[in-house]
Amino acid sequence: MKQIELSLFILSIVLACCLSSTMKQKITETVVPPYCTAYTILNEHIVQKLLQIDINSNEETLKVLVDSMACAAKNVQQELQISSQSIEQICNATDLQISQLILSVSEHEANVRQSQDAVNQANINLQNAQQQVSLAETAVHDAHRALSAADQRVHDAHKAVERARHCGLGRRRKRFLGDLKKIGRKIIKIPCSVVNSRRIDQAKDGRRMAEETLANTRNRLQNHQNNLGQKRSEHSAAQTRLHTANNQLQTATCSLEQQRNERLIWIDLLKQFKAIEVHLANVLSSSNVLVDEIVGLIDFETVISPLHSIYNVMLEKQLMTPFGFDISAETTAKIKSNLEKLSKSLPNMPLHASSETNATHLLDDKCNFTTIKQQCSAHSVAKRTVIESTRRLH
Repeated sequence: MKQIELSLFILSIVLACCLSSTMKQKITETVVPPYCTAYTILNEHIVQKLLQIDINSNEETLKVLVDSMACAAKNVQQELQISSQSIEQICNATDLQISQLILSVSEHEANVRQSQDAVNQANINLQNAQQQVSLAETAVHDAHRALSAADQRVHDAHKAVERARHCGLGRRRKRFLGDLKKIGRKIIKIPCSVVNSRRIDQAKDGRRMAEETLANTRNRLQNHQNNLGQKRSEHSAAQTRLHTANNQLQTATCSLEQQRNERLIWIDLLKQFKAIEVHLANVLSSSNVLVDEIVGLIDFETVISPLHSIYNVMLEKQLMTPFGFDISAETTAKIKSNLEKLSKSLPNMPLHASSETNATHLLDDKCNFTTIKQQCSAHSVAKRTVIESTRRLH
């Protein structure tokens, strides 16, 4: 009993943390209706009848009760089996989804690594482009200085030619009067520079080359700046792809973790249903006396408590609407008390034998649970509508 309670407690925690709207819809569509049907039949056609039975009933009346309970018990087992099969199908589908998500996560991890490598390479390319721009800017600055120096050389060449011309012209004017002034003193003459216009041409050639160098360095700078802009765009695009890849990986990883957690839910629910199903199968296929079989059929620890605990969990997590009844330990204790009083009156034969000898009785209206099934389906449809509305809001 403690193991069952611990398992259901864990189930409740997992349901609270990890159950998606899709999972809730699956439960409400495939698990809740047959579970609701089984639990309702157990309550209305077995528990309540055993509570209301007249201990002074005759044997014929008791046989009718036994047949009715046998039919109800068989339907309870069948409906729980449907729930188990639904859970198994969803488990298989979940396993397939997990396998696909594992592959997806692996692909996204590879994409993240490739995107990170692309970002790293884009960083290197961007740094190289920035260095090229810096070098080109230095070259342009040097070319400006070289052009300024060339301008100065052209200016100096013009000045030198102009000074040489003025110096020669002055000497020719003073040549005639110069001899008269030489009397009684020594004349020191400063020679004039030769007029050399080639210096101007050379300076201009140097200036032209400096201008061409400046134009070339400016073009290279513009090219490097354009390349830098392209590398910045490539770097930004690589970072965007890496961000997208990380988001996709995170989404796939979260989906995988959610699917794994949801699978734990299914496995735990399946264990609970299977345990009850196996117990009921053993009860219905045994050859024990009727009282013992009915006691096994409503055993609180192996049947009622697990069913009711699952009911509480599903109700708490808003997977279904309340059934409007409760099978308590006190109820089962009272039933056992009634059975003890009826033990001498009940037919001394197994529950399944009575049902087999009255096969036609199992087909009459007393064994028709269509209304209960319709009610449980209505509960499921109503709850599914609420879940879908909630999902659309989010």
